[in-house]
Amino acid sequence: MEIPKSVKIGYKDYGVDVISLKDSDFRGMIKHKEGRILIASEIKTGLEQVEIMLHEITHGIFVRYGVDEAASSGWTTEYIVTVMGEAMTAVFRDNPKLVEWIQENAKP
Repeated sequence: MEIPKSVKIGYKDYGVDVISLKDSDFRGMIKHKEGRILIASEIKTGLEQVEIMLHEITHGIFVRYGVDEAASSGWTTEYIVTVMGEAMTAVFRDNPKLVEWIQENAKP
């Protein structure tokens, strides 16, 4: 199964592109203004692609749900974890193809 073409995080849909990032130090990145998630084409294993996708989705949650401002606003760890849990639940509910892709590629 191929990487999903898009992922919804909060209200925003992010297109997903697999591109060469060999000239950078990144294995993936998220571009919030452009609404894009980039995964390095140099990554060949499904499990590593899953980890990178979840990493970039987490960045998206931090921005969409305001978690990125948590340190300066005095949020407690419990509050941050609650927001992250709710946001990840929404991401999984809103993206059944993503969940299927994760299950297929994260098998032991």
